[in-house]
Amino acid sequence: MTQNGTDSHDAVERIENPTREEFERVVSRKSPVIITGLTRDWPALSLWNLDYFNARLGQQPVRVTYCPTGVYKEDHHYTKMPMAEYIDLISSADQMEGRHYISGIMMEKLEELRGDYHWPGIVPHNAGDRRLVLFFGKSSITGYHFHPQDEVLLVQVAGKKKIILYEPGLFGNLYPFPAFDPFYNWSRVDPERPDLDRFPAYPQAKPLVCEVQAGEMLFIPLYWWHAVYGPGISISLTFSWAASIRQHRLSDPGLRSCVNWVLHRHPRMQRAVRALAGVSVAPKAHQMS
Repeated sequence: MTQNGTDSHDAVERIENPTREEFERVVSRKSPVIITGLTRDWPALSLWNLDYFNARLGQQPVRVTYCPTGVYKEDHHYTKMPMAEYIDLISSADQMEGRHYISGIMMEKLEELRGDYHWPGIVPHNAGDRRLVLFFGKSSITGYHFHPQDEVLLVQVAGKKKIILYEPGLFGNLYPFPAFDPFYNWSRVDPERPDLDRFPAYPQAKPLVCEVQAGEMLFIPLYWWHAVYGPGISISLTFSWAASIRQHRLSDPGLRSCVNWVLHRHPRMQRAVRALAGVSVAPKAHQMS
């Protein structure tokens, strides 16, 4: 077994061109699934590359995440630059110190790309709080985290991604940050350099591992832990929507998600609780795919 435990793993189920009713059954099972056949009419699959983004979005200001260790979450910070400058940055060398990554641009801000894709028809009509964001980077790594409120379709548009997933029941093996920490839905385990003295139960958990190719989608259910690797140039979209009430659970990680959802809507209470718990009260990003 390797340090991240992926020598012993199960495969992710694959389905072709499901109907909305078939996808609703997938969602109700609460297990990840790779979906194929739903992006065949997307111009993005043949258009989206560095040259296209440079031509269409070169002057667009974008928020870029810099990760000194190479893994998103640890000591990252943000900067803004034109898309053209970002493309020059990630094209300049085969290996960079740290990693620069566009992590979560809301697609409503990129009207130039609107005709290149569409919302998957399998998403429930009554799905609330819909969001669509762009992830774009080179040799990117996102650490283990779970989505506390949303169901997610990760759609790979260019390049590929490797995803390591753990079911919510393995909560204790992933050693999350404290319940009132801004990173409460992130694991303290570094997927690249796990400290097995501090986190001895981590290797005992058996993951699901998959590779998502261009044109494929991965359904990531509510609460499922996942780390994401994007070797080379990788462009993806994540379609997310609020999980229905029947998908939630009262045990962890659902309990801490519920508590933090309430605190997020009451900032004064949030600051007081976090101060009592002795954790940072500075706002930090908490969701990635």
